[in-house]
Amino acid sequence: MSRVIHHTQFDFFATHRLFNENLTDQENVTMYGPCSYPNGHGHNFTLQIAFSFSGLEQDALCGAGTVNNVVAAYIEQNLHMQTLNNYLADEGCQLPSCENVLFKVCKDLGPLLAGKGLIITGLQLKETRNNHVEISL
Repeated sequence: MSRVIHHTQFDFFATHRLFNENLTDQENVTMYGPCSYPNGHGHNFTLQIAFSFSGLEQDALCGAGTVNNVVAAYIEQNLHMQTLNNYLADEGCQLPSCENVLFKVCKDLGPLLAGKGLIITGLQLKETRNNHVEISL
């Protein structure tokens, strides 16, 4: 049976502050630069999700629509116009890096999509034009 890998992307705005509470303010600035300033900073992020399902035309039509609906609702509720430090707080994660955000997105969305017969095969989070991270599953 053939497999289709579908890619879709979503844009959202969020803020974060990179810092280590075990370091002084100056040590944080040395390590993270202006990204550690107390008020944080924001980005227009792009989240790309690759997912698979059986290659039947009917599945493809349903799969893409399901992902768009589920992911758009998740982003609106959890990421858009939010502080990523708060988003990751329940995970016991202090550093709101793109990598850590992607791990949580995958942990949260994977079961939601799997229940609909869809499997996440990869995620990419673009923070700036020059900075993005990917997870391949």
